[in-house]
Amino acid sequence: MSTGDEQARLARHLFAGAFYGVLSTHSVEHSGYPFGSVVPYVPDRDGNPLMLLSHLSQHTHNLDADGRCSLTVVEPGEGDVQTRARLNALGDVSTVDPTEATQRYFEYLPHTRVYHEQLGFRFYRFRPRRLHWNGGFATARWFDASRILHTNPCLLYTSPSPRDHLAHLVCRLLL
Repeated sequence: MSTGDEQARLARHLFAGAFYGVLSTHSVEHSGYPFGSVVPYVPDRDGNPLMLLSHLSQHTHNLDADGRCSLTVVEPGEGDVQTRARLNALGDVSTVDPTEATQRYFEYLPHTRVYHEQLGFRFYRFRPRRLHWNGGFATARWFDASRILHTNPCLLYTSPSPRDHLAHLVCRLLL
């Protein structure tokens, strides 16, 4: 496997499995400045992050005014953050029909169901255009979304059982 292919594979795994990142939006209140927020996400069937966001949050107000944003994910770990892999995706966010997103999102993050059902949080989809990967010394490079996003080879499971969780982990290895 070429260096570029291996780096794309590592970036794909990080993006598909991080489940949270820093969403940077264009500030409405302070024009010209970015606004970053930590947000959870789950990949949709095509690998695009689905987010459940509060209509009261600043980042949602910013996205409603301008859907262009970035999402940064960092490999978990201890020690120097600059030695860990990181990926910054530039793209666009738009609202998602809840009937399309609820089952998938709540399978991964069931504790957030109350946010949607009782607090009115809304679903959004982030569609990356370009992604900047930094996997360590001399590995920084840009990738088109087609190199990082892949359709999940496994269907969504019907229940969040331990068997299904294990199957999900195996499916991630196929990405």
